[in-house]
Amino acid sequence: MSRRTKPGLAPESAPTPRAQKATAAAPPEAATRQRLLDAALRCFAERGFARASTREIGLAAECNIALIAYHFGDKGGLYRAVLGLPLQQLAPVAALYDRDEMPLAEWLDGIYRLLLAPLRESDVRFRHVMRIWGREMTDPTEIGQSFCAECVEPHRLALQAALGRRCGARRVDLPLQHLTFAVMAIIEQYWNSVDIIQNSTPQVLGSARAITMLQASLVRMAQAMIEAESSRRRSGGDPPD
Repeated sequence: MSRRTKPGLAPESAPTPRAQKATAAAPPEAATRQRLLDAALRCFAERGFARASTREIGLAAECNIALIAYHFGDKGGLYRAVLGLPLQQLAPVAALYDRDEMPLAEWLDGIYRLLLAPLRESDVRFRHVMRIWGREMTDPTEIGQSFCAECVEPHRLALQAALGRRCGARRVDLPLQHLTFAVMAIIEQYWNSVDIIQNSTPQVLGSARAITMLQASLVRMAQAMIEAESSRRRSGGDPPD
């Protein structure tokens, strides 16, 4: 009997059709690397970096554990590769940061549309990554902290610069930093809480229509924050830090 599922979020065991097709079509070496990444995603999400062993990752991937060293250097390199999976989603977003000529609402709509894609596509791998990053928030690893400084922070700074230009900020100050975190926080809350939302209020992310409505809501909220900050600066100037 086939299992019935709701539109929107997929069951834990179901990779997206795009992911299945990409893995099946990949050459053998690339397919092996992808199987290791998929197995590591599950193991790190369930057990954390310290408790997950290369042996269980190799078994789950049906690979010789020596291939972890071949493809990633060591367990830490594999963990960094897993942490970096969301950056694939951020690359096209970062390309929008310099589009100062775009109207604000259109600009925000492009950003949030891209950032909501994993939820719209029911990407189970993305949900595993979010669990891993959730662990990093409560029990940070040295690898995770280093990765944030090297790979995540540049994205925040690029967004901050873009918001500063749109708000007319003459320099980086606390209100601009607050605005930057707020614009990202309203989407990150949905990323980080996807399991809680699915269990408590599944209708919030349970259909393509719901996610389209969420996208429009995020645009309205972010636009209101940015326009309020722009207005405050025009009327009162930059406050002292």
